[in-house]
Amino acid sequence: MRIALSTDHSLYDLILGCKQDMPVAQRLLYERFFGFGLSVCLRYAKNNDEAMEILNDGFVKVFRSISGFAEPGGDDELSRLFMSWLKK
Repeated sequence: MRIALSTDHSLYDLILGCKQDMPVAQRLLYERFFGFGLSVCLRYAKNNDEAMEILNDGFVKVFRSISGFAEPGGDDELSRLFMSWLKK
């Protein structure tokens, strides 16, 4: 069963959409965590271009392995858990 993303695009809905290989959910998740991910990558990269490459490679890995991500109950906890998982 495919989900329809709600207008508020909750993180739970975006993750579920990514698990169903929905490109719109992948784009929205990328946009939501772009700044956070880039800030982490800039700590390890020599320049912005390298940080962007690391970030994009990381999101490819996220989308390939998101089926193994287990969602907790609450949205606040889900956000913290996903950001921690994203850093890996």
